[in-house]
Amino acid sequence: MSKSTYTDRKLAALIAALSLVPLSGSVLAQSDDADSALLEEVMVTATKREQTLQEIPLSRQAFDNASLQAAAIRDLGELMTFVPGASEMIGLTVGQRTYQIRGTGGSSGDAPVGYYIDDSPFFTIGGGFAPIGNTFDMERVEVLRGPQSTLYGNGNMGGTVRYVTNKPNPERFEAHARGSYSWTDGGDPGWYGDAALNIPLGESVALRVVGSHQEVGGYTEDVFGNENQGDAMTQNFRGI
Repeated sequence: MSKSTYTDRKLAALIAALSLVPLSGSVLAQSDDADSALLEEVMVTATKREQTLQEIPLSRQAFDNASLQAAAIRDLGELMTFVPGASEMIGLTVGQRTYQIRGTGGSSGDAPVGYYIDDSPFFTIGGGFAPIGNTFDMERVEVLRGPQSTLYGNGNMGGTVRYVTNKPNPERFEAHARGSYSWTDGGDPGWYGDAALNIPLGESVALRVVGSHQEVGGYTEDVFGNENQGDAMTQNFRGI
């Protein structure tokens, strides 16, 4: 037996032995710096009352603002790639996309996946399209997998997606923005810009305005020989 083979077998045995060691809370907590090792609790309202993520007896994911930024998630299509059992189905245009959760979805008829912006439902009659759903300046996005008709009514057989927006802050002025530019070899360039503004109007009143603009460059050639097809422009705005 060669020395390298013997070493590889010892390493494999060590990994197997470590995998059998039970994990406990003491692994996370260090005596000198326990607070830095504890995971921050994520508060959600998936059951229409505030609870921690661990308390909810549902199959769910919650992405807070820090997680969305760390993963560079900008829209629902990107977010769905992080949700087990969920994916994009048919995207007719940039603004007409459908998604499935646990195999339940469709591009015709009413959507079997429900979409909410705060407590307001979003739907298109006779169409299963999702909102464009830019995740910029969101407090969090919650994805509930499986039937949610008990809490959210008809149209939530596959699951529910909830956008929870950042609320106006009367204590201070806030402004932030982000943008990106891209190009495709042989195609048109594209870019986007997002901006948010929070303006205090009194001791307990404020206005928060968020806007996004995106230009998608075309890069395909159609059957008639026209180049750089498939370009699109999307905009969305909200004010609270």
